[in-house]
Amino acid sequence: MSYRKIAPFYDLLTRIVFGGDFLQSKKQFLDKVENGDSVLIIGGGTGEILPHISKGTKISYVDSSKEMIEKAKERNHHGVQFDHCKWDEFNEEGKYDCILAFYFLDLFSDRILENILKKVDFYLKPGGILLITDFVNNRRWHAAFLGILYFFFRVTTGLKTKKLPSWEQATDDKFKLIDATYHCQRFIKACLYKSTL
Repeated sequence: MSYRKIAPFYDLLTRIVFGGDFLQSKKQFLDKVENGDSVLIIGGGTGEILPHISKGTKISYVDSSKEMIEKAKERNHHGVQFDHCKWDEFNEEGKYDCILAFYFLDLFSDRILENILKKVDFYLKPGGILLITDFVNNRRWHAAFLGILYFFFRVTTGLKTKKLPSWEQATDDKFKLIDATYHCQRFIKACLYKSTL
C-alpha cells in the first residue's frame, strides 16, 4: 500500500469530499490532551492535526508512508519524533498518556484489527485516553459511499481491505467509552476512550 500518488493533494481531497467535518472530527476531543502529555499518533497521515495539539506535548508520530511523513514534517510542529514504519513494526520503549488513531482502523480486516488494538492497549498508560475517529456504516448510503471510498483507495494506493471492519465493537470490548460524537450526517464517529486498567 502506497500513498505516493495521492499524498500531494490528500488534504484537498478530504476537504472537497467531507468539507470541514474531516478535520473537526479529529479535533473533537483534543482538549483532553493536556500540556506535558506523551502522545502517540498512529497513521498520522499528512499531519493536519499537529497544529491543533498543545506545543507542550511530546509526540511520537507513526506512519508507513514516507510521502505522508514528509508532508507532516512541513507542519513545523516542535517536539515530534517521526517514525516511518508500519504499526506492527513500531517498537519503542515506554507508554503514552494519550494515543490518537484517526481514520486508521478502517484500513484493516477484523482479524488484523484485534492485534492492532492489543498493541494499542500495550502502549497506553493505565488511565490513559484513546481518541479514535473513523467511518461508520449505519445507513444505506453509508454502505454505498464506503464502497466508493474503498474502490478509490484500492486503485490509488493498493489497499487490500474491501469493507469496513467492526472497529466500534472491537474497541468497545477493550476500552471504556467515555464520550462520542457524530459528524458528516453520522457517517463519521469520534470517540473518547479510557484505559480500563
